[in-house]
Amino acid sequence: MQLSTEVRSISAVKACLEETIRTFSDGAAPPVVITQNGEAKAVLMGTHEYERMQETLAILKALSI
Repeated sequence: MQLSTEVRSISAVKACLEETIRTFSDGAAPPVVITQNGEAKAVLMGTHEYERMQETLAILKALSI
């Protein structure tokens, strides 16, 4: 699990969205916390990281039954 994350304002993400998304293509980019008016509102992450997180959650749910 990567503990490092980047924090960017929504306007910064809008300004360089293509570049931000391109960083996820190698699968090594940390998630980006997107803020609005200084408050965290969303997280942007690569599909590989998202799928891995979903698989982990499914395993944990199965173990808790």
